[in-house]
Amino acid sequence: MIYNGQKWDNMSGADQLRVSTAIVRKLKPTCGFILLDKLEQMDIDTLNEFGRWLEQEGLQAIATRVSTGEECSIIIEDGYVAGQEQVQLQQQPIQQPVVEQKTWKAGEF
Repeated sequence: MIYNGQKWDNMSGADQLRVSTAIVRKLKPTCGFILLDKLEQMDIDTLNEFGRWLEQEGLQAIATRVSTGEECSIIIEDGYVAGQEQVQLQQQPIQQPVVEQKTWKAGEF
């Protein structure tokens, strides 16, 4: 595959994301969303441009982006959403099942 004169392996990560999204859009035009990983490969200008293209296409992206910038709507720190109170789960005691005791009698099955 060649895009803007570059083979896939020579494209930037941002270009690979844009091209792969466009390919999926062409192959499945009725699909309303796409899952994306590694949006940190796009700078803010590229991300905004990509967002405008997604809106123009009527396509919603569910994506991950490693960043601490204001463009992030959910910040996860140490496995929890930052700024939200961590909920402590109370551990319930494990109840042992009642097991019917069977006895063996000669000649009975």
